[in-house]
Amino acid sequence: MNKHFLLFFILYSFTLFANEKDFTPNFEPKLIYQGEKGLIDFEILDFNNDQINDIVIINYFLHSIDWLEGTNHGKYITHNITSLFEAPSKFLVEDFNGDGKKDVVVSGKNGLYIFVQADAYNFIRRKISESIIDCWGMKAVDIDRDDDLDLVTISQKNNILMWHKNTDGDFQNILISDTLTKVYSLDLIDANQDNNIDLVVSSKKMDNVILYINDKESFSSHTICSKTFSGQTKAIDINQDDYIDIICTPTKQSNFHIHYNQGNLSFRTDTFLLQKNQLVIDVNSLDIDNNGMIDLLFNDFKSNRTALFLQNELQEFDYDTLYDYKNSHVTNLSVIDFDSDKDLDIILCNVFDGSIVLLKNQQYCEINLSEVVYNYYKYISSNLVLVLVLFLIIIGYLFYKKTKISHYFIKNNKLIKSLQQKINNQELINLRQSQAIEEIRNKNTNIYQNKGNLDHFLNELKELNPKINDISVEYKLSKTEYRLLVFIKSGLNNYDIAELLSVSTNTVYVQRQRLKTKLKLDSTKALNEFIKKI
Repeated sequence: MNKHFLLFFILYSFTLFANEKDFTPNFEPKLIYQGEKGLIDFEILDFNNDQINDIVIINYFLHSIDWLEGTNHGKYITHNITSLFEAPSKFLVEDFNGDGKKDVVVSGKNGLYIFVQADAYNFIRRKISESIIDCWGMKAVDIDRDDDLDLVTISQKNNILMWHKNTDGDFQNILISDTLTKVYSLDLIDANQDNNIDLVVSSKKMDNVILYINDKESFSSHTICSKTFSGQTKAIDINQDDYIDIICTPTKQSNFHIHYNQGNLSFRTDTFLLQKNQLVIDVNSLDIDNNGMIDLLFNDFKSNRTALFLQNELQEFDYDTLYDYKNSHVTNLSVIDFDSDKDLDIILCNVFDGSIVLLKNQQYCEINLSEVVYNYYKYISSNLVLVLVLFLIIIGYLFYKKTKISHYFIKNNKLIKSLQQKINNQELINLRQSQAIEEIRNKNTNIYQNKGNLDHFLNELKELNPKINDISVEYKLSKTEYRLLVFIKSGLNNYDIAELLSVSTNTVYVQRQRLKTKLKLDSTKALNEFIKKI
């Protein structure tokens, strides 16, 4: 037997076990709020602009909407928005009238209403539509591109899809479709990359997933797939090719469907089988195993667990369980850096015990050598005959060629030391980059706080990069677009910008689309290349 082949075989067999898992996600559960039975939905946000996380919740059984004011001690002070809203099913929080204060839109059995914030503890109730009943899909988006947030809703009761045009804080109801059946889920997508926000809807009863193309406030339907019986629908670029894909969760079947956007309104569908029939109420996305690929996070209402589809570099998905709840049932989940430690945590809402649970991200724990050796031992002990043969071969080889092997390991030790030095250098670079970004973030915060004085605001921005001011003049950018350009150039992502400006990530997304249009750029990649050259 060739000596190099034998050595390769031994080392490779060991490596299979050593690298069976490079990282394992480590999340510590922690109760952050205990409410009453019937808590079906929540949102984590800074509701009163005090730089502390608050929580807005709705309770189906108590007919209530509350906001929980966060404190520096990790406790929450409950403020009631209303206790007279029959069977609330869905809500969202945004500043719809542009006064800098968060408003709350809620759907229930009596219709669709907005609670306009007069101050932190007082709200004015206004009716939007009596037709939107039992709404389970609701999105805030600038449909008509007039620099304010409109509203898009679906109604299970009346089987309608509608958008509500924002006219200075009031809403004009415009019907898109009334031919849907038990419509369940709604998400936003720019499917044809024309900078107009399109809509994708699905239904538990209807076997189609339908795309509604926005053509300057009028919509045309386009069927993406048939016979999928989808529950939740999520629009995300899961393969990171700059096209937004569509994820559909299972209802009648045990299948996840991923519709990969090929461009020109063409989609390729892949199906992933779950272990058994499950009821997926909510789905989200994150890179949980830190491999640069987008993973899917979803709750399993029937088996009381949060589960994962982990995506590898080959765009293959493996099912895994993240957390078991035993007797609790999770309706909604959220992915957010709750504790501001620069990693993403998971927040869960339990409908039957009224609790909100934080799965605190403890980073990623590397598998140690003792665990690797143990796994290898278990494999060897289960294959005794193979063990004996391999043992005799290894002993003979080591006895005959110990000098060669020693030289090999000396060489590898040098390589390991070299790699370790590179790792240390990279960590130093990352630290410096992080410090630089934080300095930029602080500078941007100071700039934003002075935005009332336009001249001072523009002069501050020009100090960061004078070339950006020249581009703003050339392309006739608005103050909002100018500020966004500077933030992107500063290395901030959508989440950072939204947090800095106290707006939603969807608002930042819409502003990005307009900026691309102004700059005559056709993709996110083109925008990034343009900014690099500044």
